[in-house]
Amino acid sequence: MTKSITLEINGEEKRYHRENIKGRQARKGINLTMKVSALANNMKVDKIEEFDDLLDQCEEFIVNDLYGKQFTKDELLDGVDGDKYVEFLMEQVAGTDETSGKKK
Repeated sequence: MTKSITLEINGEEKRYHRENIKGRQARKGINLTMKVSALANNMKVDKIEEFDDLLDQCEEFIVNDLYGKQFTKDELLDGVDGDKYVEFLMEQVAGTDETSGKKK
């Protein structure tokens, strides 16, 4: 079963597909999800850069590992609704909702 995401790129909605993830990818995604959650819940000003680095890792995991570079990190960032951004990242790295990233 494939999963997909829809990104808005250059004013046009584009759908990207991926196969089910393997255990190695799931483990990496879960690890990133746990780190982001833990850091977000105890965030202090001196941890903002660490949080930003984790967001980069999540974006790179989605682009490179999950979707095999079908789109760029910039296209991902510009294609996801801002009010769904963190939810989108967490759902993607955890391998859950395929419709995340777009307003419902």
